[in-house]
Amino acid sequence: MDYEWNVKKTEGQPAIGYEFICEAKANNIQVMAAIYCFPKLDQFGSHKIATVTVFWECTKSEITDGFFHWVLDDIGQIIKERESLIFDKSLDSIEIMLTQQFFCKKLPNLEYFTHGDYYIGGEK
Repeated sequence: MDYEWNVKKTEGQPAIGYEFICEAKANNIQVMAAIYCFPKLDQFGSHKIATVTVFWECTKSEITDGFFHWVLDDIGQIIKERESLIFDKSLDSIEIMLTQQFFCKKLPNLEYFTHGDYYIGGEK
């Protein structure tokens, strides 16, 4: 990382997971990531899962392939550093991030509400 990530918010607990809101300015582009780390979901066996929503304060044409991977690798590093501090070490490490990404004119002013999983299945 040639720039500093600022972890603005951390919410959660080991049983239900943690939410991190991070911001950075990289290549003169503001980037915000909302990272949610699940401790364990039955659908994924003993794997911890991370979902990441990334907001880029720019247009699509300003993002190169290399820059895209640079930022996502940094977010992966943030997850790796934090997971060893907050989760049971007997579970497998997070290896995949499920991501969604948005371009915006101005980064959103996020206020934490809640997080977790939500079952939408029906009768079998």
